[in-house]
Amino acid sequence: MCVVSFPAGADRRWTNQLATGTFHKTASGQKFQATATGQGGPNYTLKRSDFPFYQLTDPLDKNSTVLFNSDDIVSSAGVFARVFTKLNELNKPLDECTLVKDKVFHLNGNNVRQVQQRNVPSVINAGFNFRNFWDGRANNIFNGVTPYGDRDTDAGIWELSAEGLLTKHALHLENSSLASQAVAPPLNASEMSCQQRTFLALAAKLLPRAPLADQEIHPTDSVLADLRQVSGKGLATTYKTLITTAFAPRYWAAKGGVDEAQSGQLEANFSLFFGLALQLYQQTLVSDHTPFDTPRRTTVYPHEPEGLNDAQLRGLKKFLAAGCDVCHKGPSFSSAAHPAVYRTSNGFSTLRLVNRDLLNGAFRGGFYRGTLKPLMDEGYFNTSVTPASYDPGVGGVDPYGNPLSFSEQYAKQLTDGTPLVDPIAINACDFNKNFTDDFQENELIDDRYQIGECGLSSRNAKIPKPDLWQAEANKAQFGRAYAATQGAFKVPSLRNIELTGPYMHNGGLLTLEQVVDFYFRGDYSYHNKKCWE
Repeated sequence: MCVVSFPAGADRRWTNQLATGTFHKTASGQKFQATATGQGGPNYTLKRSDFPFYQLTDPLDKNSTVLFNSDDIVSSAGVFARVFTKLNELNKPLDECTLVKDKVFHLNGNNVRQVQQRNVPSVINAGFNFRNFWDGRANNIFNGVTPYGDRDTDAGIWELSAEGLLTKHALHLENSSLASQAVAPPLNASEMSCQQRTFLALAAKLLPRAPLADQEIHPTDSVLADLRQVSGKGLATTYKTLITTAFAPRYWAAKGGVDEAQSGQLEANFSLFFGLALQLYQQTLVSDHTPFDTPRRTTVYPHEPEGLNDAQLRGLKKFLAAGCDVCHKGPSFSSAAHPAVYRTSNGFSTLRLVNRDLLNGAFRGGFYRGTLKPLMDEGYFNTSVTPASYDPGVGGVDPYGNPLSFSEQYAKQLTDGTPLVDPIAINACDFNKNFTDDFQENELIDDRYQIGECGLSSRNAKIPKPDLWQAEANKAQFGRAYAATQGAFKVPSLRNIELTGPYMHNGGLLTLEQVVDFYFRGDYSYHNKKCWE
C-alpha cells in the first residue's frame, strides 16, 4: 500500500490498526470479525481490498444486495495491556508494569498492542472546535484535571494565596477543549499508559527529566537551539524548570504536601500544566492557505475564490449544490467549530450550540412518516455510516451519567426544568425551525430559559408546555420532541482531507472516491429506508 509522506497529522500505519466494535453491545462487538478479504484480527496488515467495511453489489445503489458488513474499527495502535506497579529509577525511562493477559488483542498466546475504539482524526485545525473527540466529551471548559469540564464536580487545582494559604478550587477555563482532550490519553490504559497509573506518578517521572532526551536537536533549530544539550540530544533543562518558568508561582511554589500522601503542589497540578501546554502547541497546528482562501470575486454569486481553476470551481459548485456546506461550513469546513468561527453575525446575543432543523426521510414498516424537526447538537450528525447501535457517539453519556449531548440536556430541561449540565445558552428563538413552526399557539409558553436578546425573532421565543413536550417525547423519533443524537459524531474538517484517510469515525472508507459513493447513494439520511437491516 502506498504510504503518504505528509499525512497532515493523521496516522498512516496499516499493521495492527484494527479494533473490535467495542461500543457495539453484542457478542460480535467484543471480538474481531473477518474483513472483506476473509482475514483480519489482531496484528493484521490492512489491504485496499478490505475496504469499504460496508459493501454492496452496486456501490451507487443503496437498495442493492449487501455483500459485506463489519462493526470493526480502523484506528491507531497504542500500548500493551499492563498494570502499573511503580516508578523506576531516574536513569531508567520505563515505568515498571505487570503484563496482564489481553482477552482481545492477542496472537499465538502473546499480547499485541491495543487499538483505539474510533478512527483517530488529524489534530490539525482541532483548535477551532468547540468540543473535541468524535463524541464531544472533551469539554469546552477545562477543569485542570479531566476532560469533562464542570461535569466533574470533584476536579480542582491547588492555588497558593498571597497570604500563603493553599486551597483547592474549581477551575473554569473557557474555550479550552484541546486542554480537556489533552489530559485523557496520558492515563488511557489502551492508548498511552499502564492501568492504574495516575497523574501524580506521571509527574514524578517527568519533572526531573530532560525533555526530548532521545531526540537529536539541530544546532540551528529556530525554537530549541538555545536549549540544546551539548551532546546534541535533548534539552539542557528539565520539565520542572520549564513549568516553573512558564507558570505563575501560585500554582507550584507551596512547600509541603497538599494531601495525606504529601504530594507536592507542583505534582498535584501537573495535569493543569500538561493540558495547557499541549493546548498551546496544538493551537499552532493550522493548515496552510489554499486556492480556496484567495480573495473572492464580488461580481458573481456565490462569491467565488479567485484562485480556483475551472475544475476546482465546478467542484465547489457541486459541493454547494449538494448542501455539503450545511455540515462542512466556515473556514474550517466544519460546523463543529466554535460558532464564532463561522457565525460571526446572527442578530442574537448567544452562540448557537443546539439547533432544530428539518430532517427528511422518516420511515417505519415501509411507510413514509413525513419530515422530522428534531433537536440536534450543532456540528454532530448521524451520517448512517454505521448503525446507531454500533456506537452512540454524542448520544452516549459521561462517567457521571449525564448526556454528552447538549440537545438531550435541553430536551430534559423542557420536560421537567432540570438545569443544563453544561453552562451554555440555548434559545428557542435561534433555531432554524422554531417550535412556533409546528406547535399550535395554545401548546406553547414563553421561553423561560432564554438568555440574552432574540432581536427580530422575539416572536419565536416560545417553548412547548412541559406535559405536551413529554407526550411528544414518548412518541420517540416520530414525535415533535425528538433529539437526533444517537450515532451522531463530530463533523471533521475537510482541510487536507485528501491526506487523512481512512475516513469516518470507524475508518471504514479508505478513499475519497468511496466517500463520494457513500454520499451519492444516499446512506447519509438519518432515517434511511434500509435502516441497516
